[in-house]
This record gives sequence, C-alpha cells and structure tokens, in this order.
Amino acid sequence: MRATILVVAIASAAIAFTAAPSVAGGCTPGPTKIGGKDAMVYSFSAGTCATTSKYFYLNIGTEIFGVAKQKQPYFGVLAGQYPGSNPGTKPSPRDGTYTGGLVVVRSQNKAYDLNGAGDKNVKITLKKGRTAGSFTGSTFFTPHTKVTGSFTC
Repeated sequence: MRATILVVAIASAAIAFTAAPSVAGGCTPGPTKIGGKDAMVYSFSAGTCATTSKYFYLNIGTEIFGVAKQKQPYFGVLAGQYPGSNPGTKPSPRDGTYTGGLVVVRSQNKAYDLNGAGDKNVKITLKKGRTAGSFTGSTFFTPHTKVTGSFTC
C-alpha cells in the first residue's frame, strides 16, 4: 500500500510534516506558525504500509540505521507485536487504540521519536481497516516535544 502522512507537532520548537498539500488542507512545505509558535512543514512521500495479524507498520522516506539525527526525511509507525517489541506487547489485529508502539520522525538532522515501550502516554489509533490512523505522545528524548499527527495508507 502507498502511504501518505500529516503530522503536526507543537511544543517549544513546533514542527509539522505533510505528505501532500491536499492531505494537509493547504499546508505547503516551509516555515509557518502553528498555535502561534514557529513551525516547519516537511514533505514525505513514496512509502509503504502493511498489516499482519499481530502488527501494523508504515515506512516513508529513507531510514538510516544507527543514526538518530539524519538529513534525509524518514517517518515510521509500528503498532502491536512487531518484531523487536517488548514481551507482553498486545497485538494490533484490528482498528483500535494501542500503546507500546513506536513513531519515528527524522528530518533536517532532527529526531522526534515516540517510544511507547518507555512511555505509556504514546498512543497509536488505527482505523478504516488499519489503513489510516493517528498518534500522540511526547518525544522520548529531551526536550520531550509533544507530537501528534495522522496518516493514511
């Protein structure tokens, strides 16, 4: 499945990510303001979504293993009993809200990672037959930036 994304993060350093202006309701890449705070809109495209009986995943962009801050944009979502998830993590076989997931946002040498294994406030909601969803949480590393967003496969 092809993936698109709209992610909005608002905190002391606000950011926004979008896959297509039509998804974002007219957002275009570049500097902007969100909730009165400085923000940046990035564009992601050409990704994949897949589901199994135990987990959901979405990957957009280029993932560089072992590099927390990378220039190339990457966005990933893992929900349920994905390979490498903590023991006892519940599967995500249907639409619903799940904790224990992972959301990774990397762009312009910045990392905004939501680690549900370390923070139960990270929530990933799957809907429309697990072809769309949303997420919310704060980044795992300081300064704990609040990140919320949605995606469609």
